[in-house]
Amino acid sequence: MDQLCEKALNQSKIQTILTGIDYGQSLSGLPTGFKDLDQLLNGLQDGDLIVVGGKSIGKTSFVLNICANVATKTDACVTYFSLATKTEIIANRLVAAEGNININRIQRNTLTKDDWERVSMSMGSLSSANLHISDHPILCVKDIEEIIIALQEEYPDVKHVVAVDYLSLLDTGGQQNRYEQTDFAVKKLKLMARTLNCSVILVVNLSRNYDRRIENNKLNTRPRLSDLRDSGTIEEDADVVILLHKDIDKYESDPELRSNVIDIIVEKHRNGTTGDLKLAFVREYSKFVNLEKRDEES
Repeated sequence: MDQLCEKALNQSKIQTILTGIDYGQSLSGLPTGFKDLDQLLNGLQDGDLIVVGGKSIGKTSFVLNICANVATKTDACVTYFSLATKTEIIANRLVAAEGNININRIQRNTLTKDDWERVSMSMGSLSSANLHISDHPILCVKDIEEIIIALQEEYPDVKHVVAVDYLSLLDTGGQQNRYEQTDFAVKKLKLMARTLNCSVILVVNLSRNYDRRIENNKLNTRPRLSDLRDSGTIEEDADVVILLHKDIDKYESDPELRSNVIDIIVEKHRNGTTGDLKLAFVREYSKFVNLEKRDEES
């Protein structure tokens, strides 16, 4: 039993806390690149399962942006598991977002001279980052865990971030119904986050209940925890739940805000506060940005 326990504050932990105070570090976790989100979450925390949900509103771009921000701005090892989309498409999105390049011109191979210069700079930044992509369409949590263990052995001295896009496509073996499948996968991912001491970001869909609620009450479109598909187990096991929402009526008088502003709702935060923030989604770049940065770019 003694081997499974440790003092609440041993000497190394005290030194870590004091070092953070001495050097004025503002975040205990890895920065997402979105300042208001980092203020709420204190960065991405080791051992946390972070669920990101929304309805056709840029969930993949949002999580990809976080992964790229962490990988290019820190020495962390970031691994993105894309169960629905091929690596080539993910790479196009990463290059577009990193270089502020129109994603359609990349996909259609109609890049301008300026685009090519941006592509070169973008690829240089991404290639030097410790960012890994897996597009295998059939994976279970055990497969993901084995890959992360191997990467931790290869990169033992850095933090690790894992993103899984998305929950419904994970192979859950012999589980009988959808709720059991969700419960099994979410619990396994939370256990992996704890045992491997890494941040795990999980993309999930909203349920049909959300669609029905929108149809019945047009004025109450804000998503909530119960709108997550098979939400019970997600509410219980997730440390953080982030819901993306586009409130068109709120910005009716401003066409640009109506088109671009996305509400980022931190609906659950086990170890901190919840709250709302706003980001601009620059769709042509497949990129979320802080609102003031959008103002500078426009």
